[in-house]
Amino acid sequence: MDAEQIVTHASITAKPFFESRGYRAVFQQHVIRHGVVLTNYRMEKYRPPAVQNACS
Repeated sequence: MDAEQIVTHASITAKPFFESRGYRAVFQQHVIRHGVVLTNYRMEKYRPPAVQNACS
């Protein structure tokens, strides 16, 4: 079974929170909302596959 990829789009403020939980910034994005340019980051991490229980 392959590792599961988890993706989020984090604000500048939230970026350290996600980094502390194992996410890495893949790239920076700029979006415009009501004429204001906001910077956020596409972040991802991989969760290892679950270990199968031998007794199953």
